[in-house]
Amino acid sequence: MRKMIIVAALLVVSTLIPYSSSWPLERETHEEINRDAILFKYGIDLDNYLKNTLNIKEGIDTIYFDRYVYDWIALGGKDEDDDPTYRRSLNHFHDPIRSWDTAGLKDSHIGLIFFQKSESSILWGQESSQDLITGNYSWRNAREYYYNALIADSEDKRNSNLADTFYAVGHVMHLVEDSSVPAHVRNDIHMFGYNYEKWVEMQRKLNTAGFVSTYLSSPYYFDPAILNGTPNSLAPIPIAKIIDTDIYTGDNPVVTSSSSIGLSEYANANFFSEGSAMDYKYPALDDVKVCLEEVQEPNYLDDQTTNYRRYYQKVSGGEAIDHLAAISYLYKPFGKYELQDFYDKIIYLDENCYMDYAHMLLPRATGYAAGLLGYFFRGDIDAVDAKTVTTDGKISGITMKVKNNTPNEPMSNGKLVVSYRFKNTRDTAYTYGKSDDVPLASNISPRNDTI
Repeated sequence: MRKMIIVAALLVVSTLIPYSSSWPLERETHEEINRDAILFKYGIDLDNYLKNTLNIKEGIDTIYFDRYVYDWIALGGKDEDDDPTYRRSLNHFHDPIRSWDTAGLKDSHIGLIFFQKSESSILWGQESSQDLITGNYSWRNAREYYYNALIADSEDKRNSNLADTFYAVGHVMHLVEDSSVPAHVRNDIHMFGYNYEKWVEMQRKLNTAGFVSTYLSSPYYFDPAILNGTPNSLAPIPIAKIIDTDIYTGDNPVVTSSSSIGLSEYANANFFSEGSAMDYKYPALDDVKVCLEEVQEPNYLDDQTTNYRRYYQKVSGGEAIDHLAAISYLYKPFGKYELQDFYDKIIYLDENCYMDYAHMLLPRATGYAAGLLGYFFRGDIDAVDAKTVTTDGKISGITMKVKNNTPNEPMSNGKLVVSYRFKNTRDTAYTYGKSDDVPLASNISPRNDTI
């Protein structure tokens, strides 16, 4: 009987909360950003890297299990939200003002509704084991798939692991893109109603080419120096800094308008979300002025009427924004700020606000996600002075030196493995293999030393 009651309760919850990807950018928006980051070579020429560094001759046009490389990465961005149980989606939030172990979504209803906790997206993206049901597609998993592909002992294993690599990288790019959404960095569960993410997806559906040209074609990149910042022990891999550099404290919004800041810090300090206007110190009323603007609105005759709408224009305290928020007609200034306790109830975000937000947030989402992709595929080493070793007149091995061509990054604290494949003239298939591990006894400086 108890089991039946629990199942019934879960069915009620599922009925009340239908599966939707309304929390983050919509699934198809993530798919578009990921694909465009590759096809338009934002931050990395992945096609050239695959051809010339990994010897994948067809580059991004290589097909693995009926999908091109760029489609695998795009699908990963889409599928990070393909989870009707919300086991993944609840881990797509990060509040940059909190310590990282408490930076996930904090809401009194989460435990009751979903029977689980929310982890910071930064920590989620670096987990080695994310979820038994929905799969493991973190940065660590992507690196493991990549390594397994490079040392695979058969073509099937190599191709399978490469497909998993591209798919997992797409998932991690999704987490970066979500940190451009104000609700995801301001502890706003925003489950119901119209919001910024839905507006963005509507623009993509109405005119995909125009959407890409307007919002994605001029990406804004982070300063690569942020990856050299002091690591946080909770998530020590440098990609964490793409989302949160720990520079913004909640009191210094001016620092967030540069490229030396994490995406969550930028979105938190400069923008409102539908349900978090007064939950944070910034954006602040002291940094705005009131502007009156003509807007076209439908009337009861199914026609357009010119009305006037008041907006908060953000002029200082970080990024300048023409339409930070629209002001309700119920708001009448009295003294300094009348009804300040109800500030979040009497402002709202309209299409002009969403348009301004998208012009600033989507280029960063695209550039920062592309930067993560470039960081993943950054390694470049060469084999030099290769010589064959013969035994009894037959080739029994090869000796070589290894040169590190990765800019500004020494190789250290690891091991070298040579993966190889060959095919005799009489063979139709390649033979795969790998050498024994060779520990690195010292650093290999970029573009100088060899070992």
